[in-house]
Amino acid sequence: MLRISDKRTKLVEAARSLIHQNGYRDTSIADIAEASGVPLGNIYYYFKTKDDLVSAAITQQRDANRQWYAQLDTLPSPKARLAQLLRDTSDFSDMMTAHGCPVGSLCQELDKSPSAISDEVDVVLKEQIDWAAGQFLQMGHADGEVLGVQLVSRLQGAVLVAHALKDSAIIAAEIGQLQAWIDSL
Repeated sequence: MLRISDKRTKLVEAARSLIHQNGYRDTSIADIAEASGVPLGNIYYYFKTKDDLVSAAITQQRDANRQWYAQLDTLPSPKARLAQLLRDTSDFSDMMTAHGCPVGSLCQELDKSPSAISDEVDVVLKEQIDWAAGQFLQMGHADGEVLGVQLVSRLQGAVLVAHALKDSAIIAAEIGQLQAWIDSL
């Protein structure tokens, strides 16, 4: 028998995965229950609404990203950190070509009908921009905030186009261009 925390975790992980694959609107509570192995009737013990479950999935994504940034921050220089960010992104290019960026796609979908959860996922994207901006600021660029937006925008744009055209080479090419850009700074 799964413990309460195990069931809750399984629900959140299933929601995160299914929403990335299918989108928020096309993922039902029943889909999440089936994928998690938690009976449909039990979901409401853990989450009162679908939005509550999605909020928990967003929190899990935000926490995972924060752990990623903390790992990147152990590298010796901002350029090394940004280069690793690009390599890590490249490692997921096939998954992102198939389904889009888990954060960017959810931002696009939820921001069409603004709500509390759309604001929550927007924060996850904003934190990525802020982290990147901090790296550029540490490199001595006074316009670090602008450069952080440019980096994340270019990555998000490449993922969007790669997903639409089903061509992961688009992400690889943009990452190569971004690495050359960072090296030139």
